[in-house]
Amino acid sequence: MPDLSALFTPNSAMHTAFVQVGLKEDHHTSSFVYMKEVRERIAKEVPELRTYFQSGGLVDAVLNQGMPAPD
Repeated sequence: MPDLSALFTPNSAMHTAFVQVGLKEDHHTSSFVYMKEVRERIAKEVPELRTYFQSGGLVDAVLNQGMPAPD
């Protein structure tokens, strides 16, 4: 059953989730490479799963008023 978080996000049931990842400051691989690899692996292993990736930081969050927007 959804709890209070359902009021503020679309993450409102057991079948939805948000996963937030932060890369180390000295990482050498682009976040876009990681997103591509994860997207391909999910499509192969769990094809019925829909995914959405949003890159960006604080500036994107402020400009989008906290809402996800396509890159």
